[in-house]
Amino acid sequence: MRPTSMHVRTKLLILLVFLLVACFPTATRCDDGIMFPIVVHKQSTPKTTYLSIPYTAFIGPLNATGALLMTGACWSDNSSILIYLGAPVMLPHGAVIKELRVDYYQYYPTDEGTFNLFRVDSASQHTTMASLKCGSAGGGRVATTAITAPVVDNADYSYVIQAWGFRCDRTMAIRSVRITYETL
Repeated sequence: MRPTSMHVRTKLLILLVFLLVACFPTATRCDDGIMFPIVVHKQSTPKTTYLSIPYTAFIGPLNATGALLMTGACWSDNSSILIYLGAPVMLPHGAVIKELRVDYYQYYPTDEGTFNLFRVDSASQHTTMASLKCGSAGGGRVATTAITAPVVDNADYSYVIQAWGFRCDRTMAIRSVRITYETL
């Protein structure tokens, strides 16, 4: 039985396809698009990241006086009503805030400092996202994972931390703030 020209062409085509596949560079891991042109998007895993806000970022409003000591930031204008110290919070759009943590120093155990993380709209309306109280003597750390509206929306809001009660004459100081957040 003699092979027909159609049979020979089929064998040559199969051989050609085999040679192309054999000579084609092997797809590397996660490069399925080379071998399979239909792309299936893999679900991203959130990445945990941190924003560190140093004590040097905290300032007083208006003509208020804040002090930056080697131990941290505190309020030094004791002739006026104690107003807050504030610092900007610059997180990427779409980030999800997971935790607010504050490191502080407090000499007197009866004193108390307060921290609030605010979301501020274009009309300067402040919405509290997280709140912390500092009340232990010595070097302390407080944290919360109770965050209201945790998704950062830089298109419509800005973000700020404000702290009350950190007086230089009472030996109280903000040492640092850390915000834990996730991004995709």
